Amino acid sequence: MANALSFLADPEYYKSAANVATGYGNKLADLLKEGKNRITSGRAILTGEPIAESLRNQYFSNDQNALASLAMDWANPVPVSGLVGMFAGKSAKTADLAKLMKAEELRAAGVPDEKIWGETGWTFGFPDKQPRFEIPDNAAKLKEAAIPDSRYAVGQALEHDPLYGYGDSAYPQLRNTPLEYQNGAGGQFVAEGNQGMRIGVDNPKSTTLHELQHAIQQREGFAGGGNPRMFEAAYEEAKYRLPIVERHVQRYKNAASDEAKRAIEENNQIVEQANNWAKQLGEWTDMMPLKQKVQEYILDQDSGFKSLYKEAADLKYGAAKLTPHEQYRRLAGEAEARLTQVRMNLTPEQRLAQYPVSQFDVPVENQIVRYGDDVARSVPKTINPFDGERRLYATRQGNGKWKPVYSDGTPIQQAPEFEDGGAAAYWLKRNSAKIQEEYQ
Repeated sequence: MANALSFLADPEYYKSAANVATGYGNKLADLLKEGKNRITSGRAILTGEPIAESLRNQYFSNDQNALASLAMDWANPVPVSGLVGMFAGKSAKTADLAKLMKAEELRAAGVPDEKIWGETGWTFGFPDKQPRFEIPDNAAKLKEAAIPDSRYAVGQALEHDPLYGYGDSAYPQLRNTPLEYQNGAGGQFVAEGNQGMRIGVDNPKSTTLHELQHAIQQREGFAGGGNPRMFEAAYEEAKYRLPIVERHVQRYKNAASDEAKRAIEENNQIVEQANNWAKQLGEWTDMMPLKQKVQEYILDQDSGFKSLYKEAADLKYGAAKLTPHEQYRRLAGEAEARLTQVRMNLTPEQRLAQYPVSQFDVPVENQIVRYGDDVARSVPKTINPFDGERRLYATRQGNGKWKPVYSDGTPIQQAPEFEDGGAAAYWLKRNSAKIQEEYQ
């Protein structure tokens, strides 16, 4: 097994691992190569034998989800030491409300947010537009060994006086949040019910800070984080439905083409209407070949076609375009939590000089804003509805298969289990009439 530092000393080893990962898709290979570039360029230092062993094992794993998740972590490496900042809000006990008032006055006067940050240390530039300031993490340090299955209050495991210490701290109530260490990397913050954190032992300090950011999001009402599974059902349904909708769109186009041909041959009033319509729209439309012009006019008058065309575009460039993991990474709360892990090696003066909004790894306009206590859960009880009218759902069983259920999670007795969510969605669509009476 390679030493952890071999990734720094031997870029070819990392490169070969990326080549192996190509079998799992070009996207993953690109992420691994980006991780190599960051490490070898000195932009990040990752150490620790458990991380290196876990990473190398996963290269040859058959678990594509685990591999993709681990690769994503390496493509966006987290600091092991240095000065990091956490983002807090106006309910923090150490919030400088006088500076916040000044920041709000500057914003009302039209001052750019980056300048407001430099003058006051407050920003409104995050996707949810709520005010934030930064709490330094340079003094944070682990107090207990990170051993799998060991349990602490987070204040016992990680010393962080500015955040929740017994003196003048921002969120003293956070120190009692339950924390449990588990094998591997990554972590999660459970935001509802019995709140707490599960932290992987491979990089416990940085992961704990990431999850603490989620805890702050909940208390401040900031946009929250989540997990890839919350997007799986909608993604599977979108992939299943897109080709169906596109086939219907094409049928409309074929029928309109035939109708346009007949209209031209008969020289009926549709031709004149199409010419007038094209002139109103402008030169580009008016210069179309006559048949195309008449076809476009016929389709433009058909509300059914326009509805399907819009749905196809929404699916193609929306729900079916981004994988669940890509959508998860676009969650505003996750982007914010990652940002707390990359603002390192900065003095307080440098932190004010470097505008945090410019350092997001996902542009603000591309982030997904979600609220509510449920968004940071690791495993939702049920997943997105396939049928909005009757609120029928599909949920993934312990065996990995999908099962149609009612909105309260009760299984639909006559529904079989399916290998993927798209098949479950199709069954729901085909059988909804049969189970409607029972459901009501």
